[in-house]
Amino acid sequence: RWINDLDTDEELSDTEYQEVSEGEDDGSDWESDEEYAEGVIEELSEAAGVTIRGRWVDDHNEKEPRWQDMVMALELWEDPSLSNLRENKAVGYRAPRLPPNAMTSAGEMEDMKEQWELFIDRTRASSFKEAWHKADLEPGAQEKYAETQKIMKAYVDFFAKGTKGPWAPGMLERQFMLMMLLEVGPDVHRRVKRDMTFANAMITCFFEADNPFFASEEGLPWSNSTLFDQEARAKMIPDVRSSHSNRIRSADQWKKWDKVRHEVMKSGQGAFLWASDKYPQDWKYITRPTIAHLYRHGLLAPRYKPEYSGCAVVLEEPSRPGKPELYFDFREDAQEMKPRQPMQDPLKVKPLLESARDYAAKNPDAYFSFLRIWSAPHFWPLMLGYDNRDGTSFADDIGRTWEWKFVPKDMPFSEWSMHHSLRLRLNEYEKVIEGKIFLKGDKLLVVGKNWGMCRNYSTIAYFALTTRPWRLEVDVWKSFFGVKLDFLENLDERWWE
Repeated sequence: RWINDLDTDEELSDTEYQEVSEGEDDGSDWESDEEYAEGVIEELSEAAGVTIRGRWVDDHNEKEPRWQDMVMALELWEDPSLSNLRENKAVGYRAPRLPPNAMTSAGEMEDMKEQWELFIDRTRASSFKEAWHKADLEPGAQEKYAETQKIMKAYVDFFAKGTKGPWAPGMLERQFMLMMLLEVGPDVHRRVKRDMTFANAMITCFFEADNPFFASEEGLPWSNSTLFDQEARAKMIPDVRSSHSNRIRSADQWKKWDKVRHEVMKSGQGAFLWASDKYPQDWKYITRPTIAHLYRHGLLAPRYKPEYSGCAVVLEEPSRPGKPELYFDFREDAQEMKPRQPMQDPLKVKPLLESARDYAAKNPDAYFSFLRIWSAPHFWPLMLGYDNRDGTSFADDIGRTWEWKFVPKDMPFSEWSMHHSLRLRLNEYEKVIEGKIFLKGDKLLVVGKNWGMCRNYSTIAYFALTTRPWRLEVDVWKSFFGVKLDFLENLDERWWE
């Protein structure tokens, strides 16, 4: 399983995790010729009878030899200056490229390294996201994600077929204008223009009700999608457990579990909590299937040490009575944990709604976008290095020990990690977006003096979050674009949690 082989490195250091994101794509990361790059691996693969799947929609089949296909495609890769594909000629088998030798120049070595890192980033991002979305247990979330992917693919197909349409120059001009504003050149990496195209396409769908896409063959099936009815969507409050970590979760939610734990400790069976008859046996009908689901899709790994930091328990939240969920109690070790600098407590950040009111008071024609990063109910899309998992280990109801490969939301200071990760992504464009994009936890507020400025900065925010290394995603079903202040003020407070 890919996920088992790609989870052992961290993006920043041994002590912190880095946010990341991706724009799905069915091309290769080995070509550097901009005019020819988009299809070289696909065309070579097709000519050789090898299939490389696109990943717009989750169609994974575990029996499919994906790794073998990829290796074969790379072996068939050839330099574009020598390619017969420009003349649309079939390509036969070619010997693999020889490894670097003493004659390889430093520039070639550096280019090869960059291309390899690009390939690894995209491969890892694709594998992670496939596992993350399959592990998402929020009701209806996987269907909504699949619909979003289909809409984006349809839009890109429409855009590719209609690049000479009357609306196309404006789209292209906006993309290049925004890249110039961000000082992002096409040589940053060969997917950067594609990333901006995806960001511009998604934001355009929300800002242009009369978008020609929705009248086209590709877009007509999605013209009445609930995704674009923001008024109706605002009333559909997500029925999902909160993302609070142990540190800030209300003490009332722990009362039932604390009573059980106290009785077990008095009985002298504290080290064998699961063996006690005090442990609620009906909890296993919630804990076991959920843990099995997370393990099956690569989010958890067996722990080969007897020590552990937490326990799998079942709690109910006041806002969701009668809906028990799996949680993880890491409070005992949380007392010794301290956040590392320069991490910031998102709870101390000014509420986004207040920032919107302040901006609207100075700019009466202001428009806003409210963006939320995608995450599953039990974890954030952030990596945990192999040597940094002890603090997220836990025991289940029969004493088996597990450890998380990604940051669980119950982990103390997990919201700090998410906030810090997004801040790192946005800091890269700080001088352009300062005062235009506000961050708090996993949510962003984009402001604009008018409709056009809001659209531009919403596109910038979407691009900044989802470009290389391509792992972060904006949850468009829980985001709102190009709205006025009264729309934000009428949102249920649970949207802001």
